Amino acid sequence: MDAQSPELLVIGSYHMNNPGRDVFNLVADDVLTERRQAEIAEVAARLAAFQPTQVAIERNWRMAADWQRDYAAYRAGTFALTRDERHQIAFRVAARAGVDRVTAVDWDDPDPVATGVAPPNPWEYAAVHQPPLHGRMQATGQTQLAEMAAVLASGTVRDLLRWLNSPRETASNHRMYLGAVALVGEASDPVGVAWLAGWYHRNLTIFSNLVRLAASPSDRVLALYGAGHVPLIRQFAELSGLFHVAEPLDYL
Repeated sequence: MDAQSPELLVIGSYHMNNPGRDVFNLVADDVLTERRQAEIAEVAARLAAFQPTQVAIERNWRMAADWQRDYAAYRAGTFALTRDERHQIAFRVAARAGVDRVTAVDWDDPDPVATGVAPPNPWEYAAVHQPPLHGRMQATGQTQLAEMAAVLASGTVRDLLRWLNSPRETASNHRMYLGAVALVGEASDPVGVAWLAGWYHRNLTIFSNLVRLAASPSDRVLALYGAGHVPLIRQFAELSGLFHVAEPLDYL
């Protein structure tokens, strides 16, 4: 690794606005309450101590101009933050750090259903063809979800982010993919592997966009993403030798 490599801090988050788009979805309480707003302000202050020069978010790169418009409006005092974690955390951190833009770095994903190339959903396939494996996948996901809910219910937003970004939970998060999803299907029809190929493709694209964003060796990039993305983005960054990868718990 080059001593002059840019630094990357990847923060895994839960989806604060409850979009319900994942296989397992935490039902989070309202982050606009006075209590949660104070907690999020503390998190933003801690992450701003990383002194990022670039802030990247989980949003299609083609939407970059829209997000930049909203961020500029927020800095001008004319945009009210929604419940979205990209607003609540990324906008606050970038503004505190004096960063002039927030950059969307997610992949340009054509609708696989519309194009007719969507692989079968491994959870649906396993439910029909591999019930024991499906049961294990469901139990693992529900256990993780219950633990997340318990941490948030009894603690702060920072407590949950520390839990999500701990080495134990980061490894556990990825273990579902390799220890279960990859096993869905048969040798002649590796359904889970086909789905994971798309998952790896997405995260490799995110990584490559982060590399492009870090145009200078002195850049310090903070990337805010759904926690499930963190293991792969960190792995790609570490193995590439193109970044110094910072530890989330040092700032959380």
